[in-house]
Amino acid sequence: MSPAPPGTRKRLSAAAFAGGFVLLAALDQIAQHTALEGGEFLGRRVAPFEPPLFCRLQREVLKWTRSSLERGEAPYGAIGFDAELGWCPRPSGGSGETRFDWAGCRIGAEPLPRERAEGVRRIATVGCSFTFGQEVGALESWPAQGDR
Repeated sequence: MSPAPPGTRKRLSAAAFAGGFVLLAALDQIAQHTALEGGEFLGRRVAPFEPPLFCRLQREVLKWTRSSLERGEAPYGAIGFDAELGWCPRPSGGSGETRFDWAGCRIGAEPLPRERAEGVRRIATVGCSFTFGQEVGALESWPAQGDR
């Protein structure tokens, strides 16, 4: 028996690896479209499915939000949906501690004047609920500290 040509073992190993990868990818797709269809397995939510919802309440809120948007209603009052920005404040909307001025900025001490006073710098803060000050009063949020 003659020895195998040089490199045969490496080619066979590479072919076995590629074949195994293709098989695993196929099994993954079969599992996703059968056992995990709808993002649930044995009655429990499996991540990461779009959107990643994990409880009944989250699914109900999503359903309510979609139906409100389909009817052309604003589901969250002072917050609207912008195709480019996502969820953002509605200009001149809100009430109480969560009011927004003409530019859609949260009102701290007073609304943002439309015309900038000479010598006054304006600083925009952009971020998440922490930047917004979701759980504090308008004057307690860190962006409002510049008003003082």
